[in-house]
Amino acid sequence: MNPVNKRYLITLGSLICLAIALVGIAEFWNHSHDADIDRQYANAYRLMFICAAFAFPLFGIALNLLKKQEIAHMDSLRKSIAKSTREGFAHSLNIIEGTEAGTWDWNLLTNEVVLNERWAEIIGYSLKDLQPISLETWNEKLHPEDRVKTKLLLNKHLSGEIPYYDAEFRQRHKDGSWRWVNARGKVIEWSETCEPLRMSGTHLDITEQKEAMEAHEASRHLLKSIFDATSGVSVIATDLNGMITLFNTGAESMLGYSAQELLGQSTPFILHLESELAKRGIPLSDAVSEGFDTYMQRVLEAGQESNEWTYVCKNGRQFPVTLSITAIHDETGARTGYLGAAMDISERKKAEIKLNESQALLRKVLDTIPVRVFWKAKDGTYLGANQLFAEDAGEATVGDVTGKTDNDFSWPDQAEVFQLDDATVINSGNSKLNYEYQQCKHDGSKRWVKTSKVPLRNDANEVIGILGTYEDISAMKQAEEELIEAKEIAEAASKAKDEFLAIMGHEIRTPLNPILGFAELLRQNINTMPESDYIKTIITAANRQLRLIEDILEYMRINRGDIKPRIEVFNLAELCQLAVNDAKNFAGSLDLSFVTDSTLLDSTRSCWVQGDRTMLRRILDSVINNACKYTNEGDISVSLKRSDFPGSSFTIAVKDTGIGIDAQHLQKLFDAFSQTDSSYTRQYQGLGLGLAICKKLLTILDSNITVESQMGVGSTFTLNLSLKEVEKRTIQAISSTPRMMPRNLTSPCHVLIADEQSDHRFIARSLLDSYGCQVTEATDAKVLTKLCQKTKYDLILIDLAIAQIDETKTSNLIRSTTNMNQHTPMIAYTANLTPAVLAACESADIQHCITKPVTSKTLFELINLYV
Repeated sequence: MNPVNKRYLITLGSLICLAIALVGIAEFWNHSHDADIDRQYANAYRLMFICAAFAFPLFGIALNLLKKQEIAHMDSLRKSIAKSTREGFAHSLNIIEGTEAGTWDWNLLTNEVVLNERWAEIIGYSLKDLQPISLETWNEKLHPEDRVKTKLLLNKHLSGEIPYYDAEFRQRHKDGSWRWVNARGKVIEWSETCEPLRMSGTHLDITEQKEAMEAHEASRHLLKSIFDATSGVSVIATDLNGMITLFNTGAESMLGYSAQELLGQSTPFILHLESELAKRGIPLSDAVSEGFDTYMQRVLEAGQESNEWTYVCKNGRQFPVTLSITAIHDETGARTGYLGAAMDISERKKAEIKLNESQALLRKVLDTIPVRVFWKAKDGTYLGANQLFAEDAGEATVGDVTGKTDNDFSWPDQAEVFQLDDATVINSGNSKLNYEYQQCKHDGSKRWVKTSKVPLRNDANEVIGILGTYEDISAMKQAEEELIEAKEIAEAASKAKDEFLAIMGHEIRTPLNPILGFAELLRQNINTMPESDYIKTIITAANRQLRLIEDILEYMRINRGDIKPRIEVFNLAELCQLAVNDAKNFAGSLDLSFVTDSTLLDSTRSCWVQGDRTMLRRILDSVINNACKYTNEGDISVSLKRSDFPGSSFTIAVKDTGIGIDAQHLQKLFDAFSQTDSSYTRQYQGLGLGLAICKKLLTILDSNITVESQMGVGSTFTLNLSLKEVEKRTIQAISSTPRMMPRNLTSPCHVLIADEQSDHRFIARSLLDSYGCQVTEATDAKVLTKLCQKTKYDLILIDLAIAQIDETKTSNLIRSTTNMNQHTPMIAYTANLTPAVLAACESADIQHCITKPVTSKTLFELINLYV
């Protein structure tokens, strides 16, 4: 119920009760003279009851009517409020739409953000494009430079420091541009602990206002610049009689007079030289005779006069100025006086003098440098050149070049080519640098020149022509041809050297094959002393000779870049253990051990890596054997662990207790053909190639080697290896073919030997006989192919020369579909095993290729592998 109606009702009820009480009192008073007091009370009560009987029903009716009126009033009020709310919302919506504002509502507890369509349109999107919408939607579009200040303003409002959030920032538009936005908002809901819960606001696109403000700011700066510049401009105005009416501060500072000295006191003629006026045909006497106005009209009969004059200062100093004179008119067009604006051009005059001097110097430089310089317009006409170019063109002076084209000079046959080059530079706007061609001279001869052309641009960065230079390189070309010829001779000599060393290596390896082969056979059959020691000495000497040859050939291949890493998966710990085990025979009585960091090994005590296994084994063997060679007593340890060295993953350290290396020899330890003892009768033999080869091979593997040593204590060589560690499951994916395990020969196998050298066949046959193999021999390719067509063999051992993999490819005949040995394993051997040879063997379907001399161990392992 309305509080006002309640007050009215209470008042009415109180008045009724008061009226009834007064009626009873009045009745009681009227009968107060009656003797019967009970009768007085009875009359009063009866009257009060009668009044109450009529008053209270009337009061109930009034209450009912008021209640109905209140219900009707509340219904009307609710409808009015709903209508006002709808109208207010529509009005607010119309206002927002009319202002083209984007709206946002941010729930700070959930970070949920509600946007209207206009918010998205400001940055070129629709609300659908921005889904899902969150606070990050706004943050992603915000310019990085505006994030700090925007966050600061937001935090200030959320903390209650400022009543409203009002920020201007840039947001990325869909087309990639940045749009300026004015964001205004306020927290509209707080928690009981005064924590902000909800915030709403608007976004307004103010890009155009910003651009307008920037333009206005630029205009303001321009006007300020103009205003500041006027302090350097002398502005003087006169009336029609010639009396000075305006003398600005620029004139004061320029001429030395104050405005008070000249205003209304003098004419501008005191600032000019009479001789200069007379020289221009307007002597000062004419101004006196004709009057100032008439005189100025003659001066300005063309409407305006602007030229260079000489001003005279108060102190008598004279300086050049540019003076512009114009008539002043009032609103009716009547002439009221004259205005002159002058600028001191003393500095410009000095600059012109310097410019002329610079141009003269530039011309001198252009005519002095030993390079031809020229510049052309877009139509191909020459705008200028230096004297050397003019002489090349057959002209006497550079002035004779100007205005002509390439068709006018001594190279008309090349003019079209030159014009095409010019067009390329002009059209693309890119330079064409350092290209060579033969140029015709005016005497008919030719020469080689190197030229460059760059685009010429004006202040608007538009291409207006080209600038070109060229120099005579005929002498350099001749020297280059001589150098090429010398290079070809050197390459031929290098090739001859390589061929010689390859032939020598082959010829030295070839006799070593029977030496080692027969020595191996003798060692297997002779156990008596001292014959056994003799045979062992022969084998040791032959192996040493073989290692020297291998080191030389390996070093040559590395220097030629013929060696490339072959990536495979292998067990690094197992490789180190095998290298140590094989070196124990060479170590003699030395204690040779291998230690692995337990953190490297998995449950199977394996450490799988990717790399070139063969190359790494070659390096390990060399370093370990080198340690054994220079250690007389004590021990040698090989340790494998993870690396702390930058760029490497594993380190293998070979530590010995040998003779050590002094600091002087450490610096050249990895140089080729270098040893700590280089005397002829040195104790330790060798060419000094081992460590040099190791360092080069490690470089190929993107690894390195370091050494620490102390004389008499020992040395430590550390291999810092860059190998990728792989897991066991990765190994199965990389390894495409399973490795076959060697086995003992349980039954004889039939082997075909193909070699033209009888001693080589004899050695191979003897070795194979010792394994229990049946052997058939072929002396050449013809016999080999016939035998393969008649008999099926278990293995073919063939000399690479007979296989002829580079020519007719005998192996192809064996691998033909009609041959019985189409799938028989083939093992080739040669004295010169290179990566190219290995690749050729693989393409010829030869399973394995080994180097001479062939050892018993290698041959036995291969038979077990392939048979």
